[in-house]
Amino acid sequence: ALVANGGAALLRLLPLMGRGGGNVEMRRGIAGAMRNCMRAAAMEYAEQNAKEADVGKVVEQKESPAPYALPCIRACANTLAEALTGPLSGSGTEHDDVVRERVAGALLLLTEVEEEDVRAALWQKNVPELLKKGYELEEHPAVCDAMERIAESLMAAGGIERKTNVEDVEVECSVKPFFAL
Repeated sequence: ALVANGGAALLRLLPLMGRGGGNVEMRRGIAGAMRNCMRAAAMEYAEQNAKEADVGKVVEQKESPAPYALPCIRACANTLAEALTGPLSGSGTEHDDVVRERVAGALLLLTEVEEEDVRAALWQKNVPELLKKGYELEEHPAVCDAMERIAESLMAAGGIERKTNVEDVEVECSVKPFFAL
């Protein structure tokens, strides 16, 4: 219901999340809602691709609801890229681990929606560089893991080959080479 009507409700909530100020429960709720919206969009994207792959095949078609999250994601990709990157950027970073983990999960799901407009928004908002700065400060293992996977996804989509230099790997988070673009 949050992304119904073109995602207007979601867009109104994004500024409330801020950069670590205010009510932590509210920020957790908004971050969770964003993650759920991204999950729905990723599922719709996968379902759409599966249907396209089945074109021309005799397959039992199930009625599925009209996509609601994917159109919202396409329409507000720039706003979402900025909102999801803010808490992870290292500048005015979100202090709550739960919020950062949910936001990282949402951003990871957003990178799995391989839409040109969405990818372009992520690169236009300089997401890889912002995450690189935030990654250097991150200590939460689940957030580090999500950031690693985000970097891999963005680099693969951008045609950037992964640099692996074992000497640069640190024990706390083993993914710093992915950010050495």
